[in-house]
Amino acid sequence: MNNAPKQGMVLIVIWAVLAVAVTVLAGAKSSQSPDATPLDLGICDQLLSKTTGEPVFGAFQTDSASPVKVPITDANWARQLKIREVRKLVNSVNLGITKGVFKTSQKRFEDCDGGYEIYRSITVDANGVVRRYEMQGGSEDHLLTFQHYYDESGRISFVYIIGGAYNGTHILHRIYFDESGKRIFEAHKDVTGPGYPGFSDYPDDELSISNPAKDFAAASQCPEIKSKEKCHLQRSDSLL
Repeated sequence: MNNAPKQGMVLIVIWAVLAVAVTVLAGAKSSQSPDATPLDLGICDQLLSKTTGEPVFGAFQTDSASPVKVPITDANWARQLKIREVRKLVNSVNLGITKGVFKTSQKRFEDCDGGYEIYRSITVDANGVVRRYEMQGGSEDHLLTFQHYYDESGRISFVYIIGGAYNGTHILHRIYFDESGKRIFEAHKDVTGPGYPGFSDYPDDELSISNPAKDFAAASQCPEIKSKEKCHLQRSDSLL
């Protein structure tokens, strides 16, 4: 006996029952008050987030979580937003110096036994906030220049280090900081030469992080040269 017609009728009945059920549910949904809890369309994203351990940002996202942070690496550092913001700040400070908007004071020191520093320079804006502080020093076999940059509130943002040694070594070192003063990226480049010991590690206590005005005013081991002649060091505008 052929059961095909009976099976077809059963399927039609089931489909009709489901259609009625959907209609009833839709009517009940529309009769709810405005304060009723809406259907959470982001449930798929929530489940996927629990599975992967990371927030998902797709068509069904309903929360306001921040995008996943991408670590700053040697391959992508130049494209990172925080790095670009620091570079913009540095260029604006250098432009302010070039245009004479900021005020710069300098000190030079004699070469003496036990001395290290030979030059200091501090730049402040119209509000008296230090925006750049430079220090140059070394010994008979090497020379280092430290250029510190600060934001409008005086917080450290960037340090640019230029080094040279008797054996022909020339290095460039960059240190980027976030708003809290934490290092977020460092880039070291050996430009020429075989290298020189100590030209790669620069701890915070060797930098002018928190109080450049105090560092500029501090006494030096060697006598200051009282001269109005200005000393011009290598700029960092195009070397970020």
